[in-house]
Amino acid sequence: MSGIKEQIVEPIITNPKLGAIVGGTMMALPVDVQIIKALNVYVTFFGGILGLILTILIIYKNIKDIRKN
Repeated sequence: MSGIKEQIVEPIITNPKLGAIVGGTMMALPVDVQIIKALNVYVTFFGGILGLILTILIIYKNIKDIRKN
């Protein structure tokens, strides 16, 4: 435990810039996780719609090519 304290904890405590970076990261991480959870529904929805549109376009193109020949 003393090795971790000397290598990680003490530089954070003694350096205010490093402490601010670590503190900001620790505050931003839960917010980012919540945003990702909320966006997951929308990404799935728009991905499904995009897949449906592309499938319809491919079917239309194939039918058009078949009629052409």
